[in-house]
Amino acid sequence: MVAIKVDALCFGYRSLRLFDGCAFGLEFGCVYGLVGPNGAGKSSLLQLLADRRRPDAGSIRRAMPARQLGLLGQDEAAFGMLTARECVDLFGMVNRGAGPAGWRDLLRTMEPTATARAQGLAERRSATLSVGERRWLHLECLLSLPCLRGLLLDEPTVGVDPAYRLLMAQRIRGWIAQQRGVVVIASHTLDELRGLCDVILLIRNRAIEPHAGLQGFIDAYGETSADAAFAAAFGSDSDRTRPNSP
Repeated sequence: MVAIKVDALCFGYRSLRLFDGCAFGLEFGCVYGLVGPNGAGKSSLLQLLADRRRPDAGSIRRAMPARQLGLLGQDEAAFGMLTARECVDLFGMVNRGAGPAGWRDLLRTMEPTATARAQGLAERRSATLSVGERRWLHLECLLSLPCLRGLLLDEPTVGVDPAYRLLMAQRIRGWIAQQRGVVVIASHTLDELRGLCDVILLIRNRAIEPHAGLQGFIDAYGETSADAAFAAAFGSDSDRTRPNSP
């Protein structure tokens, strides 16, 4: 079943055209890896899918209200003077009735390993948490929302150590298996998408180029590694997103 359908999408910033007539669909029960060079529009596309930005032209049709799409961006704010426990309690107040009411309820939704990690962060000021700790905790809050139908994750493992990265991958797999929602993960760490993503969405020439998993992406460019395939896809300047020529 189609979760999100994008047709003839055009979007950009002034003279920088990111997408031009872009069309693709996202299915429930699938995990998508969103890949492209810096400045290609990965963050912008996630914001468009989440209805945080509006396209210049074209349409984005969703099988669920936009509020049921959880967006984990790159610039999540920390409430510096609040502890991690207090931040989660605030999250519960803001999302009244949509998920856990507070810290204790959140802990009950977590796996034992995640619970132990969270308890270690409970009384620390939010501003003292690392980027990785804040992003993991925010992901846990999103995953705890029973009404959630989609996850849009922008570089979710930036600043995250290997143990947290493994934990986040396990939680995403568990959520997709249970909820049968849709997940889009924007990442520069291509190898971490292996075994997690069903489809790779490559942003190339202002459009979306789909591939059947990471190996399908590698095979399409006749390479032996994901990094080599990425280099082949963007080996010439003409392949990179750039301002429109006058």
